[in-house]
Amino acid sequence: MNTKWTYSNIWLRNAMMFLFLFLLFFTAQYFDSSEVMTTETIIVELMLVLTLIYIFIFLHNTIIVRPLLLNKRYKQFFVFSFLWWALYIFVATKMNLYRNDHETLANQIGGGVFIAFVGTGIYFIHVWIHQNVITTQKKLLNTEAELEVLKLQLNPHFLLNALNNLYGVALASPQDTPDRILELSDLLRYQIESTKKDYIGIDEEVDFIKKYISYHQFKSNDLTVNQEYIGDFYRHKIPPLLLILLVENALKFSAQTEKARVLLNLKLVGSTLIFSIENSCLMNFDKVEGTKMGLENLKRRLEVTAIKYKLDIESTNEKFKVVLYLWQLPTTVL
Repeated sequence: MNTKWTYSNIWLRNAMMFLFLFLLFFTAQYFDSSEVMTTETIIVELMLVLTLIYIFIFLHNTIIVRPLLLNKRYKQFFVFSFLWWALYIFVATKMNLYRNDHETLANQIGGGVFIAFVGTGIYFIHVWIHQNVITTQKKLLNTEAELEVLKLQLNPHFLLNALNNLYGVALASPQDTPDRILELSDLLRYQIESTKKDYIGIDEEVDFIKKYISYHQFKSNDLTVNQEYIGDFYRHKIPPLLLILLVENALKFSAQTEKARVLLNLKLVGSTLIFSIENSCLMNFDKVEGTKMGLENLKRRLEVTAIKYKLDIESTNEKFKVVLYLWQLPTTVL
């Protein structure tokens, strides 16, 4: 059941509160050794007293506090509030006489003032809780919506790079195009399925990276990729297609150089993942500027999913290196 709906439902909320108070006072009255009362008598008395108190508090908060006090109409609030609780004291006194409970007027007034303060205080606590529930729900919905947008950005970004690669294959080796299409289909299938999930096993992501690099290397005999993977990757999870953003950038910019070279190192130590990727690149004045969407997408996704991370970027005239640290990663259910 939706948390916001549950708490916002005025009848459900008040019914639960009434039941809680009834059980609390019933237990206290039942085990009170100073009074000898039957269970039926306790129930009847509590129902009468609590119903009267609850109705007066509920109506006071609904028709006086909310429209007057919350709208800063203080003079009207104090007048109507005084008259309302005077009415309560009158009704409570008559009820006590009916029950043969001859409580003094001073005690009735003191009890009425106490109930008024407690009832108003409870209402402000409710307003505070309600606002926090709504704020939390809005933040959660906004976060989920933003995460979905970030995931959707991966589809055209990945597909564009893949189609560019396929175009190169079709020109250079048209006879191999069918096989490359099948490989691309496999890569796209993984990408589509993985983006439906919030997290995916690191081992699955590693397999995807290896296939993607292999697909890339086919069309370029000049591309050298040194890969090193250390750790039990099946034990932890990461957001899907997180690391491939860095791999794509490294392959794309290294391809601009005569001797394309990429060094990739992925290491899992405990629940800390260290991903390092370095690629050759042109000198600063020859570089073709990218959109930087990949890096921005990666940062924002990590922020939205609240994963603790550190991103180090080192750029020189002939080398570009990114080191990503992720820690306290969620574990897989074995």
